[in-house]
Amino acid sequence: MSKTIIDAAIKASTIIGKAASIDELYETIISNSLYVFGAKDPKSVLRITLDRHCINKNLGVMHQKRYYKKIIDGCYELLVSI
Repeated sequence: MSKTIIDAAIKASTIIGKAASIDELYETIISNSLYVFGAKDPKSVLRITLDRHCINKNLGVMHQKRYYKKIIDGCYELLVSI
């Protein structure tokens, strides 16, 4: 099990092997027991976390490490394999 949401998302992206939607990433995280969400709206938390790690997003609070690119159909593409 991952300690952080972004680590779980990266593992889920690696399992999926292509750009994925929030729903696909969430289902992969849950079905592979990669992370246990405590939030009432875990998909929203996942989306915000991924947005903060996107190279093509500009939110108020961004992380220095950018692992994703949000593509035109709303899917998230992993930039590097970790």
